[in-house]
Amino acid sequence: RSSAHWDLTHVSTSSGRAATREAIAYIERHLADPITVKDIARATNLSTRAIQQAFHDDLATTPMHYVRDRRLERARDQLAGALPSDGITVTEVAERWGFGHLGNFSGAYRRRFGESPSQTLRR
Repeated sequence: RSSAHWDLTHVSTSSGRAATREAIAYIERHLADPITVKDIARATNLSTRAIQQAFHDDLATTPMHYVRDRRLERARDQLAGALPSDGITVTEVAERWGFGHLGNFSGAYRRRFGESPSQTLRR
């Protein structure tokens, strides 16, 4: 899990903005669905600018970078937990977690985890 996600979901309610925590809860519920900043703003009854500022202040990231990072983490969990008999492919996992372009997924995955998705799958 990302430390920012952990920090905001496993600490007292006085830590972090309520809007950020609400946004994270929305993101977690819809992680496999298409999500935009407008969707997050609508779910928290705030403007897109207010959500962007909350993520900047509380997490030092943008809402969409947060979404991408959480999706990468979920994809890694799925790849690492797959058995050869499952027949799971990197493409299936990438698509499941909202990465429509395999090259972009693989590049972001390698930057984040230091190995390719296929290396994780083969372990």
